[in-house]
Amino acid sequence: MKRTSSIVHAFCAVIIVSFSAGCSIPESGISYPYGNSIERVNLGPAGIESNAYSSNPSVSEDGRYVAFESSATNLVEGDPGTGSDIFIFDRQSNTTQVVMPAGIWQNGVSTEPMISADGRYVVFTSTATNLVTETLSGFSDIFVYDRQYDTIERASESGAGIQADGHCMIPSISGNGRYVAFQGLAANLVPGDTNNCNDIFVRDLQAHTTVRVSVSTAGTQGDAASTLPVLSQNGTYVVFPSTATNLVAGDLNGTSDIFAAPAR
Repeated sequence: MKRTSSIVHAFCAVIIVSFSAGCSIPESGISYPYGNSIERVNLGPAGIESNAYSSNPSVSEDGRYVAFESSATNLVEGDPGTGSDIFIFDRQSNTTQVVMPAGIWQNGVSTEPMISADGRYVVFTSTATNLVTETLSGFSDIFVYDRQYDTIERASESGAGIQADGHCMIPSISGNGRYVAFQGLAANLVPGDTNNCNDIFVRDLQAHTTVRVSVSTAGTQGDAASTLPVLSQNGTYVVFPSTATNLVAGDLNGTSDIFAAPAR
């Protein structure tokens, strides 16, 4: 489920690389349940090549499920081509699924997927307004798709369930799918957010709470942007770069630093 922090749209294929017997691998007894050679996974029915770019892949812990974004219209049947969608490829059944709860195609652009360790949950960024009810246009939001129940919920909202009033993006999900970290320009997700810059938030999908973690130990909000969060597997910590100078004492280097903060 690891993902780089950069967003690159130049890729035209999603590739899985497994080590062959001739490679030097320090561990012994490694097995490859889904093959031991490179394969392309952004394929349509009967192995047809995608007709547009695919990028930003994320893989489940066991390597079975691969989530990715794509503008291709031939990976699944009936794609209306309204923009980039989120797809999930099952390397065991060799099938591709599009994130489309209730059979309704999104009316926006979805990007930046990240899949949970067990492959059940996929978090992503979207401008679509028809993924959940009471979604207003104009901002990108964070959504979590539950493959088991074919449901979607919005993560970029306050503890009271109010949609973010600014762009939210770059999500990261814990291994069990309970916690989601993301960066956001919204000022209404937590009380007292007046710094008018990107902050790091963590949403607890079970408790339905949202906290801002890019603050000092005393609770002082950052005086500059914090971005690109990465959540630990157990959802306990978030790491992120920030140009803020007041998150810790003695930050005088005048450049972006890396911070680790409690996520709860």
